[in-house]
Order: sequence, then C-alpha cells, then structure tokens
Amino acid sequence: MHLWRTARLVAPLLTPPAPLLLQGKDAVKFIESLVVGDVAGLADGTGTLSVLTNERGGVIDDTVVTKARPNAFSQPAEALRRVRR
Repeated sequence: MHLWRTARLVAPLLTPPAPLLLQGKDAVKFIESLVVGDVAGLADGTGTLSVLTNERGGVIDDTVVTKARPNAFSQPAEALRRVRR
C-alpha cells in the first residue's frame, strides 16, 4: 500500500508539460529567432530537432519544433521556460 501511494504522488511530477502552440502570421519569424533550423521549410505534420539559442548564439537547450499546420507550430513548454528574452 505504501508503494502505491508513493507512486501515485510521484507520477504527476513525471508527466511532461503540454506543448505550446505558437501561431500567427509572424510565427515562423519568431521561432526562427529562437532556434537553429529551417522552420519555414517544414511540411505540415512534420518536425525537426533543433536547439534554443541565446542572443550570443550559445545553446540553451535542445528542442523539437513541429509544424501543426500553416503558421502554427508546437514546441515543448519545458524548453521555452529556459528562454529569457
């Protein structure tokens, strides 16, 4: 019983946050200002592994950018929390 309670309490902490949906006419420009990669060239429903960069071009964290539909992209919320611009 004790193990079940422990696992039940810990499990929500291990659940990844829902991805953010970034959309709008300037979505590509905004995302490409944060990551390295050809986000504009992605086909709908595809994604790319990339890195978030700081203003000096240094790597903050790795991330995945997925193109949901034209001008709408999803990105893990956890990675974007590290960006301070």
